[in-house]
Amino acid sequence: MKYIGTRERVEKLECSGPTTESQRLFIENLLQDFPDTRDMNEYEDYCTAPTTGTASTLISAALDANAHEVVGCEGYMKYIATRPRVERHGEHGLFSSRPVSLDASLKEIEEHPGTVWTFIWSLRREDAARLGYNHANSWQRLIKAHQVEIAEAMNIPPDQLRWCAAFHDEGGHPHVHAMVWSADPKRGHLTREGINAIRSKLTNDIFQDELYSLYLEKDISYKDLIAMTRQTMRELTKKMQTEFCDSSEIGAKMLTLSQSLETAKGKKVYGYLKKSTKAQVDDIVDELANIPAVAECYALWNKLRDELERYYKDTPRKHLPLSQQKEFRAIKNLVIQETENLCQNVFTFEDADMVEEYTDVLPENSAVLDYYQAVETLDADDVTQAEKREALQTLEQLWDSGFAMAAHHLGRAWWKGLGVLPDDEEAEFWFRQSANLLNPGLPAPNMPLEHSSRSRDEWTRRWSATSKPPMRETRPPSIIWENCIFKET
Repeated sequence: MKYIGTRERVEKLECSGPTTESQRLFIENLLQDFPDTRDMNEYEDYCTAPTTGTASTLISAALDANAHEVVGCEGYMKYIATRPRVERHGEHGLFSSRPVSLDASLKEIEEHPGTVWTFIWSLRREDAARLGYNHANSWQRLIKAHQVEIAEAMNIPPDQLRWCAAFHDEGGHPHVHAMVWSADPKRGHLTREGINAIRSKLTNDIFQDELYSLYLEKDISYKDLIAMTRQTMRELTKKMQTEFCDSSEIGAKMLTLSQSLETAKGKKVYGYLKKSTKAQVDDIVDELANIPAVAECYALWNKLRDELERYYKDTPRKHLPLSQQKEFRAIKNLVIQETENLCQNVFTFEDADMVEEYTDVLPENSAVLDYYQAVETLDADDVTQAEKREALQTLEQLWDSGFAMAAHHLGRAWWKGLGVLPDDEEAEFWFRQSANLLNPGLPAPNMPLEHSSRSRDEWTRRWSATSKPPMRETRPPSIIWENCIFKET
């Protein structure tokens, strides 16, 4: 009876009774010893419904994720290859880019003097089944397809990359354990940026259709919010002119802002204003965000942005006031423009003037908004690498369509590694394109050979000086990533 009830690959039924005292105490100890347990999907399920079944699943998953702390590197490989519910390929469950011998792999790991990294990639059961990642073959194809990018993100020459993985068909969260190392023990270095790059690559592939749809929706909601704010400002200024304004607080603040703008020197755009005047603009933007129609558009944009971030990050993003959301600086320039128009009794809304603060002449079409949003996304600290890559693609498309200012920001992206891995040759190409277009008679400076932060910043400043350009209700899928290091050289 014990054998048929507990043997390997038996289907276990979850218990719905209350958590036992021993389970509760054991989970408290696990959280103390392994704080990252709180980031696991199993912990979220346990907190939502603390039953005997969810507690048991959490305990198993936490011990599984931290087995290396107990058994060591060689023991961990054997554990992930032979543990219950691993999908086996013969005598074990290891797979790689080529056939794997468990004994040979154990010997290689045992003799390896360098660093060995481990990853755990976990999907919810419904997502794994829906997307076809509920068996080892799909994960093997995925990792093989991106092993060059994984090597680059870990600073390992592609021909030196070694990896093996095993698929565990576990309860509500099937997952893969992967071990990665370099054949040359002196090579390999994994940073937070590298982890994010790997995560982004795999996530984009797994959820490519859903992400494409979400990005389209988010782009539409961005433009809707800009349009709604423009319409609100138009209606507001007309009411102020006829003295029938029902938003007296915004009106008073716009009049105060107009006085500050009268004494402002230089271009009347947000980036050139004094700190105190910027604060006045921000205050008006936040007042606009309280108007129901604008608030509804901003709430939708935040919802879509939250859904996208759940694919890449485990912690929820913080919702900022509209004035602090970098993607919407166009709204700040809209407020400045309309405040000036109010004082001059002019009521026009020229997109180019409102969204671009660098150049005097811009094409009069929607490409301006696309350009401005792409530049803001590249500079933002709170966006994913996938969003930065999408912004880079937008700039490339704008360049192909004749939008000359895109060249400078393309060079900056390749130079600083914004959305891509840094590439000096690509950076030099785009910076030269920018300089040649905007200053045809100016010889381009030489690319520096030194790669210190000082030389990078100085070179970027030199180039900048010559090329400154004028709703779904379904629960979103969740993917968990865990990373740890076994040994350091």
